[in-house]
Amino acid sequence: QDCLEGSDVFSRFDFVKLVSSAVKAETLGDNLYSKECTPDNSTRLVVNELYLRSGSAWECCETGVESISTSSLGLAAGSADEGLDASWPLVARSVVWAKLRPKGSAEGPCVLILNARLSGGLPEEDRHYLSSLSEERAKQ
Repeated sequence: QDCLEGSDVFSRFDFVKLVSSAVKAETLGDNLYSKECTPDNSTRLVVNELYLRSGSAWECCETGVESISTSSLGLAAGSADEGLDASWPLVARSVVWAKLRPKGSAEGPCVLILNARLSGGLPEEDRHYLSSLSEERAKQ
């Protein structure tokens, strides 16, 4: 799930969290590029997570979190007119992953599950990074 850290929606449905991107996440305030959000949520981390249902026929044998975004990209023409400079950071994006195998099978077969937050889609990113986002997304 993509959520604010601590939004434990799945545990009430008997799921166990496998991995969270909290170690590489940024706050909701950063993700909204300084647009207003409620003060109590502005410092909460925006994370992506993976869960596994308790009692599943699968077991987790490995997990990880990787950064998949560049810290800054070249701004689109006209962005400087809006008071932005070349150091305006792109919001961090990450992928969480888990390697699962059938319970009791040391060899596998294994499956790899991913949950990624890709760059773009926010009006600020699409407008100010238009020329750079296609390359950024290809790398992701």
